[in-house]
This record gives sequence, structure tokens and C-alpha cells, in this order.
Amino acid sequence: MAAKVLKADFQHYDNVNYNNYLKKESPTLKKAESVQERRIKVQEVKDSYLADIASIESHSSETLKEVLKIIRPWEWLCDPVFIGIQNIPIERPALFVANHTIMAVFDTLCLWKKLFENNKIALRILADHYHYKIPYWKDFLYRLGVVEGTRANCSYLMEHKKNLLVFPGGAREAFKLKGEKYNLFWKHRTGFARMAIEHQYPIIPISSVGPEECYDILVDNHEIYNSPLGKLFKTIGYRQESIFPIVKGIGPTLIPKPQKIYLKFGKPIETSSLNGECNNIQNCMGIFNETKDEVQKGINELLLLRSSEPPDLKITKRLKEKLFDYSLDYLIKFFSK
Repeated sequence: MAAKVLKADFQHYDNVNYNNYLKKESPTLKKAESVQERRIKVQEVKDSYLADIASIESHSSETLKEVLKIIRPWEWLCDPVFIGIQNIPIERPALFVANHTIMAVFDTLCLWKKLFENNKIALRILADHYHYKIPYWKDFLYRLGVVEGTRANCSYLMEHKKNLLVFPGGAREAFKLKGEKYNLFWKHRTGFARMAIEHQYPIIPISSVGPEECYDILVDNHEIYNSPLGKLFKTIGYRQESIFPIVKGIGPTLIPKPQKIYLKFGKPIETSSLNGECNNIQNCMGIFNETKDEVQKGINELLLLRSSEPPDLKITKRLKEKLFDYSLDYLIKFFSK
């Protein structure tokens, strides 16, 4: 089934290019062979997607432990608070849908770790294509089980009953403009709703607050796109929303400012009653709007919760306590062997 979906995705793209090609000029034998070569490459890309997703299952427990070690220091810094863990289904997989915070990673790492350790869920994250253009970073994401966010990949994973995480806001929401903290920019991206309805997956809305304060935006991508440098991006056809803003963390560095992170899991939004009727636009828009409203509602609640708590001005002290607890735990395990 997944192969058919992938074929449909790529076949449409290939047919459009081929038809446009026929309109422009009469193909010679050499050019016709070139078109055939492109079709072969499309098939190779399709096959590589399936291979990449399947190979995620071969990750050993030792690999996962190493990833958890990498995440742990950041968890110490942000001291995450999780609300609504009881809303996560135990007996069946779910589609987790969340808001994208700036730079799109700090809360995701904590979320991944919590679900893995607390609920035994190896979360599969659907990511924007730009992630895979960054050397080393894409390798780290791969180890976490992250795949490119296509409908084909989503369908494949759902057929294999995996838990998925998707950010409908994409790069536009991750690389916000100045003054846009905690705003949702989902446009009319109902793809996640369609997939959930088709595979009868429950949706768990996730709201995140905290990471937006890890960085200060010095120059946003709108300003970059309308600067002299922006002419280069326009020439090469680069989208404004995919341009990294210029930010700073601690002092003038890119080291993120430690911020307490709050994550809320909303109640499941059921799709089984729609009987898989994913081509019904009313069904898709209904699920889309309900999910978006719940995520925004959760953000507002978390912002209110954060404002009611005293500011955490003792990060150094808290880190020392956590390091001491970790060292003490290690010594106890060592002498009890």
C-alpha cells in the first residue's frame, strides 16, 4: 500500500514535467531517454524512502540509550513540566499534533524522551525537507527516528501502527517573525487530518510553551528576504519561510537561553466515527479546526500557568542539585553490583 501511495505522489510530479516537456518541443530520442532516466531516479527515491523508514526499526537499544544521554543535559536546563500524560492512549497508536516553537527542536527533544521513557513510545517525527539539507544534523534526526514529512511516509508508518508527531505549521511557524511568539500558522494544511481519518487514528493535540524565549530574533526572514541578500534567495527560488532568522541566545552566542518548558497533552480527538471518509472536505476541516483550537487553547493555558509561577532565577542551583542526584544515583548502582 505504501509503495502505491509513493508511486502516486511521484508519478503526478513526473507526469506534469513530462507533459510540459512535450508542449515545449518535439522530443528527440536523446531527450526521450533523458525523461526515462528521470523516471528511474523517481523510482529510486521512492524505494530509498521505504528503506530508510524500515531501517529505523533496526535501531538497537544501545543506540537509543546514547541518544537519551545526549538529550539529558538539555532536560536538566529546561526542567520540563508535562501535563495530561494520562490522555495518551495505551492500547493503540496515535497522531500527535503540536505547535512549532522557534528553531523547532528544544521541546521536541524533551517530548521524545518523555514518551520513550514513560510510555514506551518510540515516536516517529515527520519533519520538513530543509532538515535533510543540514550535514550532521540530519544524521542525528535519523537516529531519533525522524523521517521526511510526506503523505507517503505518514501512510506507511500508520499502516505499521506507529506513533507519529507532526507540526502543521512547518518552517513558517518554526522561523517566526518578530512579535509572533506562540501564534499558529497552519494555513489550510489539512493533510494530517486526512491521514488520521483515513487510518482512523486518534489525534493528541500538544501545546508547548517555553522554547520561544530561548532565542531573541535579531533579523527575521522577512527582513532578510527584502534585503540585498534576499535577491540571491529569490534568484535561486528559495522560499522566505525556509530562511533561518538571525538569532542570539546567551549573550551574543547561539547557545540557547535555559528556559523552563511546559508541555500539555490534550484529550484525544477521535476520527473512527468518520469511517475513513478522508476525501470529505467537511470531515477534514472539522478535525483540522478542532485540533488547531485545542492546541491554541493549551498554549493559552500554559502561558497563564507560567505567569502564575515565580520566575526560576536559580538555574545554577537547580543544575547542581540535579548533577548531585545523578552522581549519587550512579554511585548507588555502582556499589550495589
